[in-house]
Amino acid sequence: MQVLDFRLSGAVVRVTPGSPATVSVHRIARTRSTDVSGATASLSDAAGGASLTEPGRILPGRIDFGGDLPSARVTPSTLAAARALMDVFGAGPDLDAGAIEGSEYAVVVDDASGVAPATVAATGASNSTDATASTGSTDSPGVPAPKLGGDIPDPDFFAFDVETANADEGSVIQFGLAAVRDGKVTATYSWPCKPPAGLEDFDEANIAVHGITPADVVDAPTFSERAEEFGRLVDGTPVVAHNAKFDFTALKRGCAAAGIDVPDVAYACTYEWARRVGLQVENYRLTTLAREAGAADFAHHDACDDAVACAEVALWLMREHPGDEPTLNPVKYTENLGMEMGMLFGTRLVPMRTTGRSQVGGAGAGRRHAGSRGRSGGAARDRRAKWDAVKAPDVIPAKNEDADSNGLLYGQRVTLTGDFAPYDKGRLWELIADAGADINKGVTKKTTILVAGPWDSMTSKEKKAREYKEQGQNIEIWDEKQLFTVLGLEEEPPF
Repeated sequence: MQVLDFRLSGAVVRVTPGSPATVSVHRIARTRSTDVSGATASLSDAAGGASLTEPGRILPGRIDFGGDLPSARVTPSTLAAARALMDVFGAGPDLDAGAIEGSEYAVVVDDASGVAPATVAATGASNSTDATASTGSTDSPGVPAPKLGGDIPDPDFFAFDVETANADEGSVIQFGLAAVRDGKVTATYSWPCKPPAGLEDFDEANIAVHGITPADVVDAPTFSERAEEFGRLVDGTPVVAHNAKFDFTALKRGCAAAGIDVPDVAYACTYEWARRVGLQVENYRLTTLAREAGAADFAHHDACDDAVACAEVALWLMREHPGDEPTLNPVKYTENLGMEMGMLFGTRLVPMRTTGRSQVGGAGAGRRHAGSRGRSGGAARDRRAKWDAVKAPDVIPAKNEDADSNGLLYGQRVTLTGDFAPYDKGRLWELIADAGADINKGVTKKTTILVAGPWDSMTSKEKKAREYKEQGQNIEIWDEKQLFTVLGLEEEPPF
């Protein structure tokens, strides 16, 4: 018997023809995990209480069912599948094969084998033309659910993203992964989870970003179970994330809160890659880079969709900025950039770092740190820098003489130090200069504001600024959030 699988966000809705036809909801979408249990009701009961709230600009939509079935989230990328499902609900209590053949946004699954025919063209979740990468599960007695990873060949790398419940990075509530092999995404994994004990509170600000509520994860596996699944799935395969510092800090903090060992991971960061290459873009946010890469529209802040977008950005960077040794291997590409992979192991999170000159062409790639001129040991500090992209740009923009004289930056002499993710330092310089300030690469006795972004330890610029301040110089020391507020920038992770 053939059934229909509608892939929504965080759920697979299965419609089984018959008299009467039935509907079941599985809480995990786009995954090959063994967790495929779901609630079942007759088609007439489900359709009798069915309603669709379409997604808005920020918040996701929702599809509700009758028959005590759980609801499912609907994002812009899965809206077509949700609408098609509502059409099927209108077919009446008895569903025949004609409804299967006419459903464009569902995967047809052979319930006797659990395998989706390769001829199925559209899933609705991403308008993909490859239905075999996310085959349906089966509820048939005696037929085992597919094992994690199934028969998909070992990937070349995984792309990874998480969503969190609150401001603590460890409050992970969704894992998203995309497996990449031979230059394309071959499988996706969307794993909701309950956050670790002590980190269960959901902030309204976070819900407004990703739309995941406590009710959405109340029946989900624990963070510990998901982290262990992540470790088994990755198992030595390189992982790429966008702003990887956030995602792997989240994994590390979540494991610490849950009292479990962190998975050993070697990782790269598309955010750092893009900065190292020196892409001339408005900013290095995932949505911006995905657009530049020509990736399909995606539901930003759905961890799985973000992971797929990250994978597409990674492949695009490796293809468009290949250097002397073209590769689609993230480890080799990182080496081509004159960097080392980051590492997560034990209790340590070791960030990516710069080891030499980039072999990949691109504006800004491989420049020396202009801010270290005239200081003993400056070249050594440059070689040890974790992120080559935090170095000062070569060209200082001229200040805007016609800026608002009442602005906090007007007439100031400003120096930046540290990291200012997700913003490019050159772009920040332009905004500061446009507000009527002079830009200084180093700290001098004329500097009036030093903005210190995050760094592992106090930078030499900040040390000098504090020394001048103690000597009576009128110099303010801001953190990056103060600068973002003054400039009207309020972006914070996740990106």
